[in-house]
Amino acid sequence: MSEIQLRKATLDDVEDIMVNIKESFMVEEPMSRNLGVTIDTWDEERVTARKLTVELVSSGISVVAKDTNNGRLVGFRLTSLETDTLTDTNTDKPSPKLGVIYEFLKEVRGNTNYFDKFGVERIASLKMLNVIPAYGGRGVAGRMVIASLELARGIGCRLAISEATGLGSQRVYTKLGFEVLNEVNYTDYKKDGNVVFDDTAPHVSCKLMVKRL
Repeated sequence: MSEIQLRKATLDDVEDIMVNIKESFMVEEPMSRNLGVTIDTWDEERVTARKLTVELVSSGISVVAKDTNNGRLVGFRLTSLETDTLTDTNTDKPSPKLGVIYEFLKEVRGNTNYFDKFGVERIASLKMLNVIPAYGGRGVAGRMVIASLELARGIGCRLAISEATGLGSQRVYTKLGFEVLNEVNYTDYKKDGNVVFDDTAPHVSCKLMVKRL
């Protein structure tokens, strides 16, 4: 059996991560799949996805998993650093479909100031988590989350938070001691009276999950 090695993600990994986002993450992630974000529509999402990937890798607390036998990147855990003094100066508009997802995730997060709520100055915000199907069931996702949290702890993060969109990530976080602060069912989210995400089965909801570090 191949050996899976984890390490901190670097900018040299961006293109390989982009391949996995295109061929695996967006195909499996329930909201992306429901909105029709596929390989065939990738050009519409590529610019937004690449900018986000570069930003998350640059945080210094993201992790990748590689098969040591063939050098293939088989998974990633992209994590951002949030501080109570950090201002988002990015004014770029996401692609239309990803914009819909971003708005939903904002609603799941809500207006709570989590720095004040938990008395912390730095938060590790767990974004995209993916393991390609051929390497599933080996505990790689959990190992990557643990490795990312260790990196986050090392730079002073005392809280981890994630909008967990699928059953897989929700199970991983639950096993690692995360608690659910909020949950929004996909079929309850509407725009102009219409359900936005109507075909996310078997995934039912997005959970806002947190853990003190």
